[in-house]
Amino acid sequence: KHEAEELEEGEEEDAELFPEMLSFAQTADMGVRENYEKLLTLVDMDSLIEYYCAQTYLARQGDWPNSNWAAWRTRENEHTAYGDCRWRWMLFDENSSGIGKKNIAHDSVFHLLGNDIFFPFLLRSNEFRERFVTALMDMGNIVFAKERVNDWIDAYLARMGETLTYSQERFYGGNKDASDLEEAADEIREFFEKRQPYVEKSLKETLELTGEVTELTVTVRIEGEDGDDPLLTDALLVNGHNVRLRDGGYTGRYFSDFPVELTVRDEKRGFRFVGWEGDFTSEESTLRIVPSNEAGTRLCAVFARTSLKE
Repeated sequence: KHEAEELEEGEEEDAELFPEMLSFAQTADMGVRENYEKLLTLVDMDSLIEYYCAQTYLARQGDWPNSNWAAWRTRENEHTAYGDCRWRWMLFDENSSGIGKKNIAHDSVFHLLGNDIFFPFLLRSNEFRERFVTALMDMGNIVFAKERVNDWIDAYLARMGETLTYSQERFYGGNKDASDLEEAADEIREFFEKRQPYVEKSLKETLELTGEVTELTVTVRIEGEDGDDPLLTDALLVNGHNVRLRDGGYTGRYFSDFPVELTVRDEKRGFRFVGWEGDFTSEESTLRIVPSNEAGTRLCAVFARTSLKE
């Protein structure tokens, strides 16, 4: 855990391993495939990309990323999923800046590019660039989708609202009638309702993307029937994310510069995947497409009912 140049937590001996990895990333051209592949043996790139994208979407700034960051790795290879001696990143201190009305339009990709010690060098890799852009778009499409955020806030307030109100009154002189809490919750809702277009603008301008943002809509239907089935609401993966099909469909926004990967769960008992129809057709359960239609790209995953014996 680092605060600027000071190691706040951890052992100095272990911390020396980090600059060795960083130096390689900064001096070896990440645009060369062999160099990037070597870096993948030192860094869990999924972890780093998710970390960058979460912080960027949340408009993290101020004391980040030049300080207030944390990373970890095992000392020895334990030959387990996370015990492989690769560096992984951690979120912390998210309350210092970010989510709020004043930061909705923050140019966060530009901020990251100008202040991070790692990010500019990684962008030389086309693979990293594609994965970063796609993952950041999915922060708005899936991870921090306003419907999902609102559902979470409602559930959290129902469970913790009274406790938070007493805490606010005790430590910060807030109102016991919970008006401060409600105002803070409304500000968070507004941030996530309005944030996505500004993230798209920051991506396009900072990374000089040539494509445009287009909507991708995926629906599900059962062959020979009208409507869908509740059992299929979790039948779709988008770029590896589980998505819940609201009203029988999913809609996300993507740059036409890069492909989107769609996968159906064809192991659903009582259903058999038939194929894709719409702007793209295929019988494969996984489909990799580049949304490019100005009017939006539409696809439908078609299933057929089977007997339970199948």
